[in-house]
Amino acid sequence: MRVDGPDGSSFGFDNMQDRPIRGGTGWTAYQVVLDVPEDSVQIAYGILLSGEGQVWVDEIQFDTVDQNVLTTEPRGMKYPDQPVNLKFEELDVA
Repeated sequence: MRVDGPDGSSFGFDNMQDRPIRGGTGWTAYQVVLDVPEDSVQIAYGILLSGEGQVWVDEIQFDTVDQNVLTTEPRGMKYPDQPVNLKFEELDVA
Protein backbone atom coordinates (compact mmCIF):
# COMPACT_ATOMS: atom_id res chain seq x y z
CA MET A 1 0.00 0.00 0.00
CA ARG A 2 1.19 3.50 -0.76
CA VAL A 3 -0.16 6.86 0.38
CA ASP A 4 0.54 9.61 -2.14
CA GLY A 5 0.71 13.31 -1.49
CA PRO A 6 0.51 16.26 -3.83
CA ASP A 7 3.06 16.70 -6.62
CA GLY A 8 3.98 13.00 -6.71
CA SER A 9 5.29 12.87 -3.15
CA SER A 10 4.89 9.68 -1.12
CA PHE A 11 3.64 9.91 2.46
CA GLY A 12 3.90 6.20 3.25
CA PHE A 13 4.72 2.82 1.73
CA ASP A 14 4.54 -0.79 2.89
CA ASN A 15 4.85 -3.74 0.50
CA MET A 16 5.32 -6.28 3.33
CA GLN A 17 8.83 -7.03 2.04
CA ASP A 18 10.02 -7.31 5.64
CA ARG A 19 7.31 -9.90 6.40
CA PRO A 20 6.56 -11.84 3.19
CA ILE A 21 3.87 -14.49 2.95
CA ARG A 22 5.49 -17.78 1.93
CA GLY A 23 4.09 -21.18 1.11
CA GLY A 24 0.50 -22.22 1.25
CA THR A 25 -1.76 -20.78 3.90
CA GLY A 26 -5.43 -20.96 4.60
CA TRP A 27 -7.50 -17.82 4.78
CA THR A 28 -5.41 -15.46 6.87
CA ALA A 29 -5.93 -11.79 7.71
CA TYR A 30 -3.01 -9.45 6.99
CA GLN A 31 -2.82 -5.80 7.92
CA VAL A 32 -0.99 -2.81 6.53
CA VAL A 33 -1.15 0.35 8.65
CA LEU A 34 -0.03 3.69 7.24
CA ASP A 35 -0.63 7.27 8.28
CA VAL A 36 -2.88 9.13 5.84
CA PRO A 37 -2.38 12.88 6.24
CA GLU A 38 -5.28 15.17 5.35
CA ASP A 39 -3.51 16.46 2.24
CA SER A 40 -3.13 12.93 0.80
CA VAL A 41 -4.41 12.66 -2.76
CA GLN A 42 -4.43 8.89 -3.38
CA ILE A 43 -4.11 5.50 -1.73
CA ALA A 44 -2.79 2.70 -3.94
CA TYR A 45 -2.93 -0.95 -2.92
CA GLY A 46 -2.46 -4.31 -4.57
CA ILE A 47 -0.98 -7.77 -4.51
CA LEU A 48 2.43 -8.87 -5.79
CA LEU A 49 2.99 -12.56 -6.48
CA SER A 50 6.58 -13.62 -7.08
CA GLY A 51 6.90 -16.97 -8.84
CA GLU A 52 4.18 -19.53 -9.44
CA GLY A 53 1.03 -19.78 -7.40
CA GLN A 54 -2.29 -18.15 -6.71
CA VAL A 55 -3.44 -15.29 -4.56
CA TRP A 56 -7.02 -14.94 -3.39
CA VAL A 57 -8.28 -11.74 -1.80
CA ASP A 58 -11.53 -11.18 0.05
CA GLU A 59 -13.04 -8.53 2.29
CA ILE A 60 -10.52 -5.71 1.83
CA GLN A 61 -11.38 -2.91 4.20
CA PHE A 62 -10.02 0.45 5.22
CA ASP A 63 -10.37 1.44 8.87
CA THR A 64 -9.46 4.44 10.95
CA VAL A 65 -7.32 3.43 13.91
CA ASP A 66 -6.20 5.19 17.06
CA GLN A 67 -3.02 7.29 16.92
CA ASN A 68 -1.40 4.77 19.30
CA VAL A 69 -1.46 2.03 16.62
CA LEU A 70 2.01 1.79 15.05
CA THR A 71 2.38 1.88 11.30
CA THR A 72 3.70 -1.22 9.53
CA GLU A 73 5.99 0.82 7.27
CA PRO A 74 9.50 -0.65 7.55
CA ARG A 75 11.45 1.30 10.17
CA GLY A 76 14.35 3.36 8.92
CA MET A 77 13.20 3.10 5.31
CA LYS A 78 14.17 6.23 3.42
CA TYR A 79 14.28 6.68 -0.30
CA PRO A 80 17.25 8.60 -1.74
CA ASP A 81 16.62 12.13 -2.98
CA GLN A 82 17.88 11.19 -6.45
CA PRO A 83 18.63 8.00 -8.44
CA VAL A 84 21.71 6.05 -7.33
CA ASN A 85 23.91 3.31 -8.83
CA LEU A 86 22.45 3.72 -12.33
CA LYS A 87 25.36 1.80 -13.88
CA PHE A 88 24.90 -1.11 -11.43
CA GLU A 89 28.56 -0.90 -10.42
CA GLU A 90 27.94 -0.83 -6.68
CA LEU A 91 27.15 -4.06 -4.85
CA ASP A 92 24.41 -4.15 -2.25
CA VAL A 93 25.72 -6.46 0.44
CA ALA A 94 23.09 -5.62 3.05
